[in-house]
Amino acid sequence: LLKIKTPSELQRLRLENLREREEAITNDELRHMLKIVGGYFLHPGKERPGIPHPAGYTCHLNGYTDFPQILCMPNIAEILAFVMTRMVKKEDSGPISWVIGPEKASFSLALFMAKFLGARYGVVEKDENGRLASWERFTVYPGERVLVINDVMSSIQGSTLETMEI
Repeated sequence: LLKIKTPSELQRLRLENLREREEAITNDELRHMLKIVGGYFLHPGKERPGIPHPAGYTCHLNGYTDFPQILCMPNIAEILAFVMTRMVKKEDSGPISWVIGPEKASFSLALFMAKFLGARYGVVEKDENGRLASWERFTVYPGERVLVINDVMSSIQGSTLETMEI
């Protein structure tokens, strides 16, 4: 993966080529992929390996990651979802009924993760005031487990927590 140099080379990458690797993508490889599409910016100041800048569930990259820059490539969204699904299964072996994410870039992650987990997926949309609205089109029944994901987490507040509250 570190030999890939252009976005068009990234678009040719396939999950089948990585599925058998113990660690489908390393942090260095993900950082490299994000840099190719202009989606990685080093966190200002000294790198702090023990205290990473929020960069998503998949890894700790010590920088700001603009995942929408890379999630617009369905093959890469599928690969990242596969990596994240492996991590979720490693941490929690219970069944997940739903994978939910805020609208826009999280859509592709939610869709592919739901596919790998055998779950349903949904997207929470914003209302006319910019707040996340409940999604009346779907019903989560008592006892069903929901995995909430997001493409970027830059603070302890925001759409991820709002989604969990809905």
